[in-house]
Amino acid sequence: MDLPTQMKHVNKSLKEASQGSTIRLMTEHQMLATYVLPKALEINVKCKVSPVQENWKIELFPEN
Repeated sequence: MDLPTQMKHVNKSLKEASQGSTIRLMTEHQMLATYVLPKALEINVKCKVSPVQENWKIELFPEN
């Protein structure tokens, strides 16, 4: 999946996490992993980014 499409998906996932869902994503784009951190902080969503082999795991959790 290309980066712009993944960014749209991450933005949707951030909204879902802000509404109480736990979301786990995998991406090969380090830029996306970097993008999600401040976005999650803006909307009070906990975010954990971890390297997994040559990819990045993004975990989003509701704040409470």
